[in-house]
Amino acid sequence: MPASPKNTKTFDPLTPPLHRFVDRLTLMGNYTDEVLNEMERRAARERFPIVGPVVGTLLMQITAWLKPVRVMELGSGFGYSAYWIARALPEGAELMLTDQNPENLQLAEYYLDRGGFPVAFQFYRGDALEVLEKQPMESLDLVFLDLDKARYPEALDLALPRLRSGGALLADNVLLRGRVLALPEEDDPEDVRAMRAFLETVYTHPRCITTLFPVRDGVSLTLIQ
Repeated sequence: MPASPKNTKTFDPLTPPLHRFVDRLTLMGNYTDEVLNEMERRAARERFPIVGPVVGTLLMQITAWLKPVRVMELGSGFGYSAYWIARALPEGAELMLTDQNPENLQLAEYYLDRGGFPVAFQFYRGDALEVLEKQPMESLDLVFLDLDKARYPEALDLALPRLRSGGALLADNVLLRGRVLALPEEDDPEDVRAMRAFLETVYTHPRCITTLFPVRDGVSLTLIQ
């Protein structure tokens, strides 16, 4: 009998043949560049988690559709996903990156500078939610969540009033390698309980229209009404 999602240590929402097919199509699209390739090699060498080119392309595509002017990323690492977002931002847009590690932010600044984007980048070291809380109400066009998964509900509470109508909230890793799929139990880890609460809210909140894309570890897209 197959293992239940709760006991599955490695989980991919795409079956391996479909995963390889999607990867191959993405590579055929030639969406990456020299800087992204270098960042991917760094991530592989240091075992640093990044969204990868499939999710990166999705971020770029959604950004191109929305044409956001003020964007905030909660949990930026060394700038891989921000690089994908920046590629589709209009000239003069502002992209705020947050991370606890100053070395990550230095690397992010280095890579984004090499991209030559006509975008104003802001780099914030420290608690991403504290930075988000300081943003004016309805001042953000796009927010991307990729911070500590147990904090997604708190991030959502802060992001909703600061996102304008017509803006969007993107969230990575919402499937938690399949752990959210199992029936709830009292001893579920904090991140699993938090992610279920986050997903239930973005699917039921009156300002939210949400779709969950089952790519990689799951990406949710929420349109703000």
